[in-house]
Amino acid sequence: MRICYLGPSERRAMLQEYASPGMAIEARQAGSRAAPESVYDEYMEIPAHLEAVRQAQSDGHDAVIVGCFGDPGIDAAREIAAIPVVGLGETSLTIAAMLGTRFGIVTPLRRLLPASLRQVRALGLDRRLAHIEPAEIPILAIREEPDDALRLMLPAARKCCEQGAESLALACGSMSAYAQRLQEQLGIPVVHGLKVCVRFAELPVSSN
Repeated sequence: MRICYLGPSERRAMLQEYASPGMAIEARQAGSRAAPESVYDEYMEIPAHLEAVRQAQSDGHDAVIVGCFGDPGIDAAREIAAIPVVGLGETSLTIAAMLGTRFGIVTPLRRLLPASLRQVRALGLDRRLAHIEPAEIPILAIREEPDDALRLMLPAARKCCEQGAESLALACGSMSAYAQRLQEQLGIPVVHGLKVCVRFAELPVSSN
């Protein structure tokens, strides 16, 4: 069984650790932006994502993970693909809503906040949303400056808790690496988006 992850290729080894025995993960960078940091960036990447989904199916993959939290083009991808297409944002938000009566979202940048709110509303989860708080850290800096990233993410996460969040979603794949440390600091469930996406992608494949 094979799953294609659309995102930074250096994540392949980490994703493979999350996979079940017999499940192979391949990572492919779709599009030109290593770290989309605006809705405009995400929209500009949609054609490349759709082509990558089409190619993954042609190459024999059993499922695709869209590794950008904004899930760019995911509805169109599902329209053209006969294999499951799992979105990082949709999966993370759904799991966060399952883990608490009300959930919060930590987003990298303030300008991405409206897009996350639209995702929540599209999923019908807006009544369960306690708060969205930006950490105000560029996505590349999350990967390259881990100590600073955690320092900025922690107060944003605490603000969500103060507003009533009982669980958290992290609105960027790069933030997933901090899920466990944030969970230990906050004492509430923090969704590891990349890990849950691998498990969700496996479900329809392994059940066939």
